[in-house]
Amino acid sequence: MSERTTRGNGGEGPRSGDAARDRLKVAVAGASGRMGREVLQAVMGAPDLLLVGAVSRAFRDEGSPDVPTLQGELASDGIATFSTVAACLGEARPEVLVEFTNATVSPSILRQALDAGVRPVSGTTGIPGETLRDIDRTARRLGLGCVVAPNFSLGATVLAITARVAAGYFKTAEIIEMHHDQKVDAPSGTALALARLVGAHLDGSAARPGAGAAGGSLRDAAAGRDQAPTPVRPVQAGEPATVVERQPSRGVEVGGVPVHSVRLSGLVAHHEIIFGSSGETFTLRHDSASRASFMPGVLLAVRKVRDITGLVTSLEDLLGLAQPG
Repeated sequence: MSERTTRGNGGEGPRSGDAARDRLKVAVAGASGRMGREVLQAVMGAPDLLLVGAVSRAFRDEGSPDVPTLQGELASDGIATFSTVAACLGEARPEVLVEFTNATVSPSILRQALDAGVRPVSGTTGIPGETLRDIDRTARRLGLGCVVAPNFSLGATVLAITARVAAGYFKTAEIIEMHHDQKVDAPSGTALALARLVGAHLDGSAARPGAGAAGGSLRDAAAGRDQAPTPVRPVQAGEPATVVERQPSRGVEVGGVPVHSVRLSGLVAHHEIIFGSSGETFTLRHDSASRASFMPGVLLAVRKVRDITGLVTSLEDLLGLAQPG
């Protein structure tokens, strides 16, 4: 089967004419996955965007029972499907490529898009920091924007902003992140970013708001993604069991903050930060009950990526809310 697996009507009906030409052309890679399908629907529902292509390796796998249905639905809307990103970039010619795949293939997709003059927006986590820095250099050399964010939820962005403020007033913190049982990476990219952010500000480590010192945001994940979480050391003979940070049941330590991961069916994405000081605790929590919660942030990135040069790694940067750091 060819890399280009289906060709729709290519411009009949509501997607033709001047109105279609004025829309921002978007393609989606990882289109048959859970997030990919949500992105397809979000882009198709946006009046200023035009979905011109969908990419999935599953489109060449006729053993996937629901994929032909998806391809048929896309074809009925005049949208071509492809089994490779290269074919999509060459034939559909999008202006922006959204990708939700995995850390193994994502860097190649990002580079292919940039080399083709297409601005990528990625929600893939676990990409090494040095790889992201190389992508940033490539995007700047080509004068293109690129967004790779650990979380596209606007609520998670507010969580990070609030956590940065709260951390300066507490001595310790721990993070619990819970996701569906199909999520491969643990801890989540968002939890890693939050841990580094909180750890850098605990107990006044960084100046409190208004003091003029460096801040931080979810973008800090990019600087540390090449550093694996530090496994906590098992308690040694003779050590008190109350040495919390050394107990192997306490997850992994990231930036001085223990992070605990839960993977269960029925969950989507949930992050809880518990701060503690003498005689009190303070808890922040964000819950995504549906993948639709990520779509406003994805669409924001799709529209904003044309206005930036180089790599951006958080919605805070796109919204102009991140503190310099």
